[in-house]
Amino acid sequence: MSYCDGIISKAISDFGCGTPATKGIERVGWLINRADIDFASVAFSETSKNVLTAFPLHSGKKAYTVTQKGNTPFTGSKSSAVVGTYGVTTDNNIVLALLNNDKESSDIVDSLLQGEFVFIAEYKDKGADRASAFRVFGFYNGLLASGCEHDPYGDAYAGAVVTLTESGAPQYALYLGESYTAGKTIIDGLVAPAA
Repeated sequence: MSYCDGIISKAISDFGCGTPATKGIERVGWLINRADIDFASVAFSETSKNVLTAFPLHSGKKAYTVTQKGNTPFTGSKSSAVVGTYGVTTDNNIVLALLNNDKESSDIVDSLLQGEFVFIAEYKDKGADRASAFRVFGFYNGLLASGCEHDPYGDAYAGAVVTLTESGAPQYALYLGESYTAGKTIIDGLVAPAA
């Protein structure tokens, strides 16, 4: 199947009948400097064009854990279709809240404002057989800072809320691993520095 043909090959139905639908993202995600990814060694599933089966980093590089608090972690994170002249793409937003007003948090915010990233989120609704748990944002065009708000009276207290955006992604969703176990194994390998 081509990426461009736009042909429907399945009936559209209520896919959620086998498992209960659940809103939200788990409290822990993973942030990667995009330059640290070994794109030449990335592999896609042979049966699903939107599933990564290998996601290696360059030697000595690693993913960084992002933990969020509150009842709705990563609030404001979403994907939206963007209609262009010659096609439709997706803009992906990830929203990170840093709740501390200290030098270390300020250094992190400065890095987020200047860097280019990829983010992996674990959804609460993990799909059939939990095979759609891990969603990748920023793979194609990188996540870049598109907003930063510091409001000492806001929900982030004296910290900052940073929005990272990937503009013009060619696919609606990209998943990590063909099963929950496969995705988690890839992530565990990303958190340890690559050899």
